[in-house]
Amino acid sequence: MRADDQRPRADGGVAPTGGGPAAGTAKMAAVRDRFFEVFDAEYVLVVRFLMRCGASLHDAEDAAQEAFADAWVQMGRDGKWADVAEPRGWIRRVALRKYQRPPGRRPRLQTVPVAPRRHPAPARRAVRH
Repeated sequence: MRADDQRPRADGGVAPTGGGPAAGTAKMAAVRDRFFEVFDAEYVLVVRFLMRCGASLHDAEDAAQEAFADAWVQMGRDGKWADVAEPRGWIRRVALRKYQRPPGRRPRLQTVPVAPRRHPAPARRAVRH
């Protein structure tokens, strides 16, 4: 057992902590793998779901991205993701809430109409070289 795998006890002895840097790295890798499994399986379906709810492609992608960012935070918290009984429904509900929240809370790009370009008029007389 390494020194950083131990912690001091009240009686002056040393108690193992049950892991070390390697255990933390393996746990994070497992969390990341679970996240990518959910992301790969659900992202396109969540965007399609939001578009069927009336979102434009860009709004649907933005809301889905924000929902998956929330999912990443939930997966990173110990035990929180395990409380989610139905991940597919959870991610859709969060994405729909992200899409439906008031516009003041979500930055939106204003569309500005642009006049069509005017091309220069063709020359009236031929240019001879």
